[in-house]
Amino acid sequence: MKSLAVVIVMLAGMSLKAYSVNDPDGGSKYGKDSVKCVTNLSLYSDYYKQWRATKYKNADLANTSYKYWRYCFLNCPRASQNVYTRGVRLVNFKIKSTDDSLTKQKYVDTLMMVYEQRMKYFPNNPKYPVGYIKGRQAVDLYKYRKENSEEYYPIFKESFEMMKDKSEPTVLYGYYIATVKYWKQKHCPIDQVYLNYMDIYDVLQHNINTLPEKKAKKYEAVSNNIEKTMVKLAKCEKLETVFEPKFDENPEDTVLAKNLVRLFELRHCTNSDLYYKALKKVHEIAPSAASAFSMGKMSMQREKYEEAKKYLLEAVELYPDSMKIKKGDAYLMLADTYKQLGQLQKSREAAYNTLKLQPERAFAYILIGELYVKSAKTCKYKGMTVTYWAAADKFAKAAAMAKDEKVKEAAQKQLAAMRKNFPTQQDVFMRNLKAGDTFKVECWINENTTVRIRKE
Repeated sequence: MKSLAVVIVMLAGMSLKAYSVNDPDGGSKYGKDSVKCVTNLSLYSDYYKQWRATKYKNADLANTSYKYWRYCFLNCPRASQNVYTRGVRLVNFKIKSTDDSLTKQKYVDTLMMVYEQRMKYFPNNPKYPVGYIKGRQAVDLYKYRKENSEEYYPIFKESFEMMKDKSEPTVLYGYYIATVKYWKQKHCPIDQVYLNYMDIYDVLQHNINTLPEKKAKKYEAVSNNIEKTMVKLAKCEKLETVFEPKFDENPEDTVLAKNLVRLFELRHCTNSDLYYKALKKVHEIAPSAASAFSMGKMSMQREKYEEAKKYLLEAVELYPDSMKIKKGDAYLMLADTYKQLGQLQKSREAAYNTLKLQPERAFAYILIGELYVKSAKTCKYKGMTVTYWAAADKFAKAAAMAKDEKVKEAAQKQLAAMRKNFPTQQDVFMRNLKAGDTFKVECWINENTTVRIRKE
């Protein structure tokens, strides 16, 4: 009997496939036998509603509804869209209540045909377009055939390409998991996992940032779950191992360079040499303030100060004055670059440009103070070190205005060092000066300060 049942279901599956290819209804809404179709529609619907009233638990009601539903599905597929929305639940019930594995898989085939037939006969529903239905289809296929990534991955991909920002959270997560499975089963290189991840990430972030909080949280949950996997799968070292040979083989591949920049930024791998090379290529093609700043920062980290200067000068030129924080940051880094190159006057000028944009930026005063300290041996007055007075003014100002405790502490430490290095009472007296006098430090500094002596 069990074998007979399997044969019947197999025949039913074959029959369903035949009907899905050919139009069994002759193009008529209610099929070739409209009376029989309407009767079966009514019967399946009545039993379905009774089944729903039991919270979809009564198997007898489900099986009876399925019997009449099957006639409508096979013989009048245009009769109602409900044949498909309810059909998904009915066939899912049959799958879950079937123990025989072969029979179960035949029902899975039927479920897939429910989706296919819905897209064929009702493709223009504005609320539930074809891409939406494909997403649901892919989720169900993954649920029942996890190891068959070659079947469900292409459906997820089609759905995503059709829906983009409108994709459901479950479908986005499914698409990512499907991609990983597809790669693990050796159907694609790991590059595809990273590329799909970037696309999915963009859609997730768009919805997190634009949807109402309740809906956005669903996308945020998916994003968090994906991140847990990507932390292991896309470590910086792994990304370098995978992509460095590809980039070295194709250094002029601008699409690859752009994708690498995005991927490395998403994974916070911006200290990577490969990221540096890829960003350099992207900046050559389409220079922007952000890429110029990043290149300047990375050049500084690599102690390539002339290169850093070039990029940071671009950055301050490209950033509009309205972007005060970013432009101020670029000027401050440029000031540090000039300092490393020994171009002290230009360094101070860049630091003051930072303060024009960010008057509260205490660190800029620390940097200027350090410039004055560097000039201690060259900017003397009658052999006496006087730049420490001017440096102390800057460190004191930084300490007074700093909101960041680390900056305040650094300024106070520098100020204490200056006080220990002030001239002695005798040094000052011998040059006809006294504590409290106004004194102009000349040389390139050319700034008024106050005479102070070291406390013994």
